[in-house]
Amino acid sequence: MNYIPQLLHISYGYDHGQAASLGGVAQGGSVIGLLVVGNMCYKSLRLNGKVGLVLFLLVVCTVVPLVLALGPAVLPRAAVVPLAVLWGLAYALPFYIPPGEFAMQ
Repeated sequence: MNYIPQLLHISYGYDHGQAASLGGVAQGGSVIGLLVVGNMCYKSLRLNGKVGLVLFLLVVCTVVPLVLALGPAVLPRAAVVPLAVLWGLAYALPFYIPPGEFAMQ
């Protein structure tokens, strides 16, 4: 997620200020992912549901960066920031909550 501002500037033509601001918005998706998806959805699921949700989010974490890397020839500029927010939302839960739960046991 740290390279999103550079991606927005180099590939999609945003100036440095816009790219940095929109990169912060995209990383805000991770906060939403932890608070909403993690706290409200993930914690209420049984083990099979948790595994399925984490697997789904990891697939999203694989597909979205691939689509973003294809560049403006394939992806319209208006879709970049919403996809980056979706990526932030998806990556936060698998990389923070399950390892944290394991460490607490």
